Amino acid sequence: ELRIVAIVVLFGVNLALYVSIQAMFILAERQEPASDAGTWRDRALEAEATVAALEARLESEATGGAPAVENSSTSALPAMYGSGPRIIGLETCAAYRDAVPAHQRRWAPAGLFNCGTNTLLKLMSANCQFEPAGRHTLWQAPWGKHNPLAWRGDHWAPQFRAPNWQPALSTVFPAMIVKDCLTWMKSMCRNGYEASFKQHVQHRGDRCPSPVDLTATTVRFQPTRVGKYQSLAHLWAEWNRAYVVNATFPRLIIRFEDLLFETERTVTTVCECVGGTMRRPFRQQDQATKSERDGHRGPVNDRDKALKLYGSEEERYLH
Repeated sequence: ELRIVAIVVLFGVNLALYVSIQAMFILAERQEPASDAGTWRDRALEAEATVAALEARLESEATGGAPAVENSSTSALPAMYGSGPRIIGLETCAAYRDAVPAHQRRWAPAGLFNCGTNTLLKLMSANCQFEPAGRHTLWQAPWGKHNPLAWRGDHWAPQFRAPNWQPALSTVFPAMIVKDCLTWMKSMCRNGYEASFKQHVQHRGDRCPSPVDLTATTVRFQPTRVGKYQSLAHLWAEWNRAYVVNATFPRLIIRFEDLLFETERTVTTVCECVGGTMRRPFRQQDQATKSERDGHRGPVNDRDKALKLYGSEEERYLH
């Protein structure tokens, strides 16, 4: 049943153009109140929860889903996501390197909850090297990796607040990661972190998030700053759209699916964009990249499970 697709399209999110990522953030204009993340210690390193029943069902399927891959940097990108990585902002890389001296170049992950920011951080840390002088990898964007882009320059995440060191924002290159809206909404059903919505009787079991029009969402970015969104789809579209439309500085926007299935190619692009060089051989992150110690609740996926889960077109539309 494709009710969820029709609902999301109705909200103005053109999922058919997700493969052409440049056009996927078309939505109705609506400004949400400014918000800020730091309440749960900026420790949400980003996560993707899964439930035992879902894992058991995927394991038992004879076909469907991407094959498990051990210690591999690539696995065939599912046809539903196109023939290769789709990245926005590549034209800003050279301008960033030209404007920022090598010892001051620094990158930072950004993205909504459940999009893979921690995975990107660990992959870059393991495989991308910079010149010895300087601090080149930030755990998150200075304004908070899960916070709206509008907070850039208006809010500092806890580790950057005075008297702590604060980088010049012009030297920080954010790599924002976005996930397929359909699979992302289901991730939010399993683990919403600081986002919450009332789960009606229709949302019980595997049906969540359908019907999407009943998922009015509140995000507690900060204890005193809360964002309210008409639905999960509106949260996804409005948050991501800002990086596509409103960013006036160098940045990259990459897809979670490219990071998962075209890992080495995607990490290499990010690394070289910000002036780093790749280590050889490439080191994959096959284990889960988050834990309860980092503030993540519930079971998490390692790469093998993620390949099966996100390689299944049937699972993508199931709700």
